[in-house]
Amino acid sequence: MKNVFKNIIALVILGIAVFVFRDSLTKSYLALQDKYFPCTRQISYSIGSFDPSFGIKKEDFLNAIKEGEDMWETSVSKDLFIYKPEGGELTINLVYDTRQENTQKLKSIDDSIQNNQSSYDFLKSRVDTLEREYKDKKAIFESKVVALKDRQGRYSSENIAELNSLQAELNADVNNINALVNELNKSASSFNTKVKDYNTVGSEIGDEFEEGLYHSDKNGKYIDIYQFEDKAKLERVLMHELGHALGLGHINNPDAIMYKLNTGTNLIPTNDDINVLRAHCGLR
Repeated sequence: MKNVFKNIIALVILGIAVFVFRDSLTKSYLALQDKYFPCTRQISYSIGSFDPSFGIKKEDFLNAIKEGEDMWETSVSKDLFIYKPEGGELTINLVYDTRQENTQKLKSIDDSIQNNQSSYDFLKSRVDTLEREYKDKKAIFESKVVALKDRQGRYSSENIAELNSLQAELNADVNNINALVNELNKSASSFNTKVKDYNTVGSEIGDEFEEGLYHSDKNGKYIDIYQFEDKAKLERVLMHELGHALGLGHINNPDAIMYKLNTGTNLIPTNDDINVLRAHCGLR
């Protein structure tokens, strides 16, 4: 009877321990499963912190995640992730800091540079046209200066009036050209200033900062997205970090989704990406 009572107490204690440490036990179990039997279950994910400073809707952010999810799953014909509105084991955060702030500055400066370039090109074209017209008028004026002289080298009052009128037109053209050249120089100066600003901000960002990071620590599994230039870049960095969540490392192929930098433009995993994923999942 005593043994039965002891067993009951032991079971109660065990039950309490399992209840108290259920989250830690679940995480440990899932970690072991992922380590020894990768890709045998779907990884659930939820959106965590979401900073609106990026200027993107939460729905669009979720769609970008799903696009990345679909690309990996389609490449190996296997369900790897599943979305949960709340409580997913993988939390995906959109974190605004100086990286995205500088990226937005670069975008604004780049737009300004493009506008300056268009303005400069328009003014340059206009100056070139006026200079050609001026040269043609000047040639006509100089030919008339010679042609309208009489034998004594004098001009009639009518001829003088015509030549004065042509001279006045030439002077007006010179003034117009000079005014446009001044505007052209201002545009060039503004353009150079914008380029300098662009290079300054670009140097602050650097070439190898992390646009996103995958973490797996005592706080759980989570992805922090810090920076993206456009929808395509967002999808690529999400795919990259989802790849890390699956257990993939970096690939030495600049076109690969799992390359260490987000320099590529393709949104479909390369053969290298797929081969690494299949090997990791034990797929033939």
